[in-house]
Amino acid sequence: MSPTADRDAASVQLPQVLASGAARFQRPILLLFGWWWLMGLGIQIGGVKLPTSWRWTDAAFLSLGAVSALVGLWRHVPFQNVVGASLMIGGLAVAVEAIGVRTGIPFGRFQYTDALGTRWFGTVPWAISSAWILVLLTCRGVAKVLLRRWRLTPDYGFWLLGVTSVLATGFDLVLEPYAFHDRAYWIWDPSYLESGWYGVPWTNSLGWFLSATLLQFAVFPWFVNKKPVDPPQDKSPILLWVLLHVFFLVPNLQQERWAAVALGVVFVLGLIGFRRSTAA
Repeated sequence: MSPTADRDAASVQLPQVLASGAARFQRPILLLFGWWWLMGLGIQIGGVKLPTSWRWTDAAFLSLGAVSALVGLWRHVPFQNVVGASLMIGGLAVAVEAIGVRTGIPFGRFQYTDALGTRWFGTVPWAISSAWILVLLTCRGVAKVLLRRWRLTPDYGFWLLGVTSVLATGFDLVLEPYAFHDRAYWIWDPSYLESGWYGVPWTNSLGWFLSATLLQFAVFPWFVNKKPVDPPQDKSPILLWVLLHVFFLVPNLQQERWAAVALGVVFVLGLIGFRRSTAA
């Protein structure tokens, strides 16, 4: 066999090698995340009040989700790209959030509490980096599934970027009432309480959209798939997307936050319906 043929064969096998390497870890990690999700959902439905010493479980939940999302990314790119993407997203997200806490730009005036654990330089909890990794990679994975039919069109990259940012912004709208009112992960300026989205300023949504877009531009080199064949399709982002929305939908339902409930239901059912229509 010629050297060229060897390279071609290796390039075809590489996606399968990446997928098989990630697959060894993906199932047990997803099962662990699913178990943690189920316990948390049961606690919420049962109205169980955990002691303050157990608040670390919230950060652990976000970290497990982030690892699950990163393993899903590993199915498409080499491991060093996964490490680079995680460091870039986590580091930049903490920087953007720190600027937001100090200046009120781009989200609005807010402060983090100690509910998510230790804060970097007394400003941003370390778990926020895990949250951004989880949200951004999950939303990007969902966007790739939704846009798979159009992946060969010239504008696919721009659509992928835009849809990912929209999904991340919409997810935050579902998350905010729970994180702010129920868990007190952060505290918004009291002047917002009578306006905005359940006491959250609309500038926060703009900040989320801009931040998600900025992070995608910064991490793009780590996302680039240089293999000449289609990577195996990974549906784990859809699973994570549905689980996260259901997790936050339940407390919103219990507190009768009907707009947040409706938005979460639309996102979940819309995703499932759109996916079925494009797969037909």
